[in-house]
Formats: sequence, C-alpha cells, structure tokens
Amino acid sequence: MEKEKKSLKLNMLLNAIKNLMAIIFPLLSFPYVSKTLGVESLGKYNFAASVITYITLIAGLGIETYAIREGAKYRDDREKMSRFASQIFSINTISTAFAFLVLFILLITVPKFQGYSVLLLVLATQVIFTTIGVNWIFSIYEEFAYVTIRSIVFQILAIIAMFVFIKTPDHVLIYAIITAGVVVVSNAINFFVARKHCSIKITFNMNWKEHFKPILILFISTASITIYTSSDTTILGFISGEYAVGIYTVAHKVYFIIKNLLFSAIVVTIPRMALLLGQKRNDEANVLSSSVLSTTISIIIPAIVGLIALSREVITLISDETYIPAIPAHIILTIAIIFSMGGYFWGHAVLIPAKEEYYYLKVTIISALTNIVLNLILIPFFSEVAAATTTLIAEIVAFLMCYFKGKKYVKTNGLLKAFIKSLIGAAIIVPIAIGLRMVIDNMILYSVATVITSALLYLIIEILLKNEAVTSITNAIINKVRRRAE
Repeated sequence: MEKEKKSLKLNMLLNAIKNLMAIIFPLLSFPYVSKTLGVESLGKYNFAASVITYITLIAGLGIETYAIREGAKYRDDREKMSRFASQIFSINTISTAFAFLVLFILLITVPKFQGYSVLLLVLATQVIFTTIGVNWIFSIYEEFAYVTIRSIVFQILAIIAMFVFIKTPDHVLIYAIITAGVVVVSNAINFFVARKHCSIKITFNMNWKEHFKPILILFISTASITIYTSSDTTILGFISGEYAVGIYTVAHKVYFIIKNLLFSAIVVTIPRMALLLGQKRNDEANVLSSSVLSTTISIIIPAIVGLIALSREVITLISDETYIPAIPAHIILTIAIIFSMGGYFWGHAVLIPAKEEYYYLKVTIISALTNIVLNLILIPFFSEVAAATTTLIAEIVAFLMCYFKGKKYVKTNGLLKAFIKSLIGAAIIVPIAIGLRMVIDNMILYSVATVITSALLYLIIEILLKNEAVTSITNAIINKVRRRAE
C-alpha cells in the first residue's frame, strides 16, 4: 500500500508539473499572441477552435475514458492488451472518419463556416492525430514521465515558433498551423512509442456490442460536458461576433488553465479510486478522497481570491489594456472554478469508477441543456458576461448533482474545516492587494509583491490554524530538505 501511495504521489507530481507548464507557457506566449493578432483575429481563431471542439468530440466518442477504465485489467498481458488496444483504435478510427464527414457537410451547408474553411481544416488535422496518438495507452501504463517531458518539449517549440512567425493580425492562419502542428507531431511520435506496450492494428474482429454500449454512454456524457463548456463561445460567435469572442477568450483563458491545473491532481486518482471502490476498500477510498479534496480546497480558495483581487492586472498581463472589458467575465468564471473542481472530482473520480455512468450521463445532459438555454436567452442582452454566468450556473448544477449522488459511495471528513480555514487565510489577500496598490505603481512589481506577500501570510495563517492539508505539505517539504542537507 505504501508503494501505491508513493506511486500516486509521483504521478500527481508529474501530472501537476505538466499542467503547470501548460499554464506557464501560455502565460509567456498568450500576451504576445493576443496583442499581435488583436481582438477580432483572436476571436476568429477561437470561434473556429470551438467548432473543432465538437468535431474532436465526435471523433473521440468517449473512448479514452472507457479505454483507461477497461484497459487497466490487461496491462500485464501484452497479447490481451494488443487485442484490446487494436479494437479500441479501430473503433476510434471509424468515429474519426465519421467526424470528418460531419465537418465537410457543415462546411458546405453553413454559410458562416465558409469564411473559416481553411482555418477549420488546418485545426481539424489535430483530430486525426489525436486518434493516432492513442494517449489512453500512456494513462493505462501511468507513463506520466514520458507525457510530461514530451509536453514540455513541444510547448517550448510552439512558443519559439509563435514569436518567430506571428507578426501581424493577418497571421491567424500561421497561429493555427503552429497549434495544430504541435498536436500532429507529438501524437505521431506517440503511436510509435506506444508499441513498446502493445501492438496496434486495424481490426474488425471484435464483440462490437461489448464495447459500444459503455462507449456510447460515456460519449453522451462527454458530449454534454463539451457542449456546456464550449457552447458559450460558439453561440457568442454566432450572436455577438468576433469582438465579443475575443474579449471572452481572455477571461476564459485564465479559467481554463487554472481549472486544468487543479484537474491534474484529481485525474491521477481515478485509476486508484476505481481499484479501491471495485475491491470494496471503502475506508481507503474515503481517506484518499478527503486528502485530495482538502488539499485542493486549500489551494483553490486563495487562488480564487487572488485572481479576483488582481483581476485588472491578470487581464492586462496576459493581453493588454484593450481587453479590460473582460474583467467581469473573468471574475464570474473564477468563482466557477471551485464548482467545476468539485463536480469533476465527484463525477470522474467517484461516480464513473463506481460505474454510475447512467447517472453521470443525466448530470451532464441537464447541465448542458441548462447552459445552452440560458446562453440563447441571455447572450443577446449581456454578451460575454452572460456566457460566463451561464457557465457558472451549469458548473453549480453539475457539482450539486454529482455530490449528492457521490456521497453514497465515498464519505469525506474535514472538508468544511479545511474550507473555513482556507477562507480565513485567504481573506488577508484583499487588504494586502489594496495596501500594496497604494505604494507600488509598477504593475508587474505590484503583482509579484502581492502574490509573494499573500502566499507567505496565507501559509503562516494556515499553519497557525492547523490546516492539516497545508501542514502535511510543509512538513513533507521540510523533511525532504533536511534529508538532503544531511
């Protein structure tokens, strides 16, 4: 069990590093890209990207989640794994071909898409190579070191290419080629690396019904999630135009990268939760859940307060003054992060491992419908602020439904205490931000000073309040430093 815990901690660390780099690199490149392309070109790119999200969804067919869950049982048998992987890859190839058929029909029949045809086709190359990349194999074998290194290398190459080749608003197509090219090359490499674990080929020799039913359920769930996370951008583009999408993109960028960083800590617990719940080791599942959620809460609360207190600085740093209208949407989406994190944990780390796919399907459909209906009603009046608000409401609905069902399987302890202690500690961030703004004029210096001062004082307050999540992390760091010093 101790070995399992160490492995889990290492996986969480590696996945967190990968996602941290996924935050740092966009923070390096996005300000340059947003300023160089401008609001309208950025809006054009993101509208096209939102359309490709649906094509990716059709191609993916919920296969990755199913493959990880079911493939884990074959990981120690190369022959069985090869048979399973070939079957999943073949299903995915068929769904990808169907997705491209849908894309071509849309390009022919939807007038608005015709002005985006080249951009859409370039971005669509990602879909083909995502299928070829068989990323689910690396999750099954917990190859987080390889995935992390690969991700960092290609992010560095992408940033260099952006600074070298993107010079004017007309270079939006070059931006698409760079972002798609990273996915294409990295996934092409994946296909060959994956062969060390199993052999993959196209096959039609399988029990289609065995795979299709659970894949279809997970697909509908994934589709609903994609709809309620992407419909705001798509509907905003149709109703309010490229400028509104460009403004909303900046607000959504912060929400997206912070959310993904938090999910990185949760996602590696899914195989372990599936194992514990499957073997009826409920006490261990309760301990793991309480630990993960307490730690996440202790990080997310000060992060949310800080992002709101530094709203103007955050928006300006990742773009420029022309994107200041994004602040209201940024604040709303920042609040949505905590509900998004809770919904993701109770849905993906509890309900799906507990084989509650049907209930989770209901959750995602209700959330998606809530978001779409509210988007159609509110966006014509409140534009990007409405898009952010509907996302918040959808996240709250998903969280509440997942939580009340999930607590049937997992009992958590100490979360309310962790929340209250984190909130008390995070309250110090507001006066610090206000006070430092009065004495520091330079925006970057002010932001850095606020973050460092707030983090140190928050840490001290949490230690004094005996927040177990914070003290366990600090004790682990201190012990590691002491061992190295000795």
